[in-house]
Amino acid sequence: MKISYNWLKELIPDLLWNPEEVAEKLTMSGTEAESLHPAWPELEGVVVGHVEKIDLHPEAKNLKICQVNIGQKKLQTVCGAPNVERGQRVALALPGAKLPDGLEMKEAETKGIKSTGMICSEKELGIGEVADAILVLDETVSTGTSLAEALRLKDWILELEVTPNRPDCLSHLGIARELCALGGGTLKLPETHFPEVGTETASEVEVQIKDPVGCPRYTARIIKGVEIKPSPKWMALRLESLGIRAISNIVDITNWVLLETGHPLHAFDYDNFSQRRVLIRKAKPGERFLTLDGVGRTLSSNSLLITDGETAVAIAGIMGGEKSEVSGSTQNILLESAYFDPATTRRASKELGLVSESSYRFERGTDPENVVFASKRATRLIQELAGGEVLKGLVDCYPNKVTFPRVKLRSRRVSTVIGIEIPKEQSRDILTGLGFRVEGDETFEVSVPSYRPDITREVDLIEEIARILNYDNIPALERPGGELVTPLPKEQELTRAITGILCGRGFFETVTYIFKEPGKYGVFGGDDGFVQLLNPISEELSILRPNLTGSLLETVNYNLNRYEKNIRIFEIGKVYFKTGEKEFSERWHLAAAISGHRERRHWSLSSTPVDLFDLKGELEGLLERLNLPDVSFRPKGEAIFEAAKGFDLFSEDQCLGEFGKIAEEVLEAFDIKEAVFSFEIDFERLLKLVPRERRYQSLPKFPPVDRDIAIVVDHRILAGEIEKSIRELDLDSLEEISLFDQYVGKQVPPGKKSLAFSIRYRSPERTLTEKEVESSQKRLVQHLKAKFGAQLRS
Repeated sequence: MKISYNWLKELIPDLLWNPEEVAEKLTMSGTEAESLHPAWPELEGVVVGHVEKIDLHPEAKNLKICQVNIGQKKLQTVCGAPNVERGQRVALALPGAKLPDGLEMKEAETKGIKSTGMICSEKELGIGEVADAILVLDETVSTGTSLAEALRLKDWILELEVTPNRPDCLSHLGIARELCALGGGTLKLPETHFPEVGTETASEVEVQIKDPVGCPRYTARIIKGVEIKPSPKWMALRLESLGIRAISNIVDITNWVLLETGHPLHAFDYDNFSQRRVLIRKAKPGERFLTLDGVGRTLSSNSLLITDGETAVAIAGIMGGEKSEVSGSTQNILLESAYFDPATTRRASKELGLVSESSYRFERGTDPENVVFASKRATRLIQELAGGEVLKGLVDCYPNKVTFPRVKLRSRRVSTVIGIEIPKEQSRDILTGLGFRVEGDETFEVSVPSYRPDITREVDLIEEIARILNYDNIPALERPGGELVTPLPKEQELTRAITGILCGRGFFETVTYIFKEPGKYGVFGGDDGFVQLLNPISEELSILRPNLTGSLLETVNYNLNRYEKNIRIFEIGKVYFKTGEKEFSERWHLAAAISGHRERRHWSLSSTPVDLFDLKGELEGLLERLNLPDVSFRPKGEAIFEAAKGFDLFSEDQCLGEFGKIAEEVLEAFDIKEAVFSFEIDFERLLKLVPRERRYQSLPKFPPVDRDIAIVVDHRILAGEIEKSIRELDLDSLEEISLFDQYVGKQVPPGKKSLAFSIRYRSPERTLTEKEVESSQKRLVQHLKAKFGAQLRS
């Protein structure tokens, strides 16, 4: 939607803001100003001149020597335009003026005749396309006036992004109303008064509506004896600056009122009506109609027609027909101003593939109470610019009056929703400034104006108050709160938490395609379980991925081929698998992979490759941050991992996923020659186990007591099993247990290994005695000997 700043100033004579400020105010109130630019090129040094005398050039028959009066002096200029004549008002570029095409005016001689300045064409001035004839101005324009002032060229155009629910902002009057509500000035409505002749309009035309749903209101006014001619240049230029081509005075006036008031109008050549009546009806299925654009269209009953009782003359709210269009021979016009149902207009517009400035507004919802005002405004302009006699009154057919809601607004609710204290008087003033009628004290009874079809609920009124108050004046809170806050779903919370934790630990998140190559993924086994696509893009992308590990390996390969050796990546996404002959399932998974070295290459550090314990540490760190209870690892024997280097992850005896060192044959399938370690977890199972709330306890007041213990056990016994067993002993004051050393070698018997644990005891109530600690430690040793055949290592 294009808006003229000068037009806004005509509607708000005391407008307080310059174009940039207007753009900012509108943007901050919800109507975004996408751009702001001058309407026309700057034409400094171009003035209105009066051609007083013309002589033929003695040396060139196609040149004329013109004496041009510019007010305080007369200048001589040579002109070759075929249409230059004595008595014309013209645009004269004086010496020093710089035209839009870069030409700078200087005094010169043309075939021996001195020429000062240049009489310009529209093309040379950058305000039109006519290049082979000079611009001839209206005789009423004052000699010596700057051209920019005479044609109202010094203007700014705001391009606004108007949301579909704000049809009231599709006009200069609507935007002016917004600016006044924001405190920009006082609205001045355009003039609508005009004289009428004694003949009643109702005696000249009958209006009948057969479809009051599609057309709730229709008005007709008749103006006789009009003169069809080009519009004044100032009107044509303003319309063209707003994207509408000037055609003739009558058509231009209807477009002018459309842009000014937001209400579409249509002028018919009334002499082309076969009857003195207007009948609004639905089209007959298959009925043909020739629109103004010269296209014959086949209609359905979804289209609403304006007819003269027999023949269609327009598709209601969309476009008129060729038969009744205003032409150079038109003398008597019927001016239509109506309200058409938005849904009816939209349905017909979409079906016909026909969009116009009128349909754009009608299908969003025009103001049914603006019908008469728009008609009066157009009639006044027609009398000014086309003459004619206006018949007395207008025919207003309004069978079913459109009603507008009354909405209750609780003054305390306004403050609750917006989040700051809003005095009820301020709420009342804002709504009143927007055109709402407000009654009541603590609970307002608000009458919605006819031009605001988007206001139906209490919260709509609160939004109006907030945006006029200006969102910048509402302080930001560090965290959301209050009764209106909707908490994030648990899966979103967990996703954000995992992403934050892993990114904080140096991982990069990946997003990969779900379509995969079956041959490559066969290395994971279970070909029969792949979900095959019925219509794949190619054979290489014919299955849905069965896991995320393969996607990460593809990413590892991509990075290694580009000499990025240190890789830490993760992804949260869906995997797909068969659950029956024609049954499928999809689940969210979390996977991560690491490869390369622990540290970036540096002279002060040794380069150490990552190993399985690096991945285990990352996994344990993630699960600890998520507060996942009772985590344990169990050996895994599947082919995806190297022997004795793959594990299942359990929590509360439920398998959540797996991790380990990727097997050589898997890496070969993905053309990877470096060691890769990965884990993959069923996100949905994890979601059920991760607690949403955290419990905190105060810092301990009493000192701990640390004990170390080294035991020799069978090499097949896992340290995790021993840790879990010690915790299940429920030793008094046991606070923490951790493995800090593992040894296999000459100092222990074959088939055995040495595990060293650090045990920490602490009481929340008092300092532990040596005797209490030794008693717990002795019980622990006896349990390990009995259950695992452990021997203390001296």
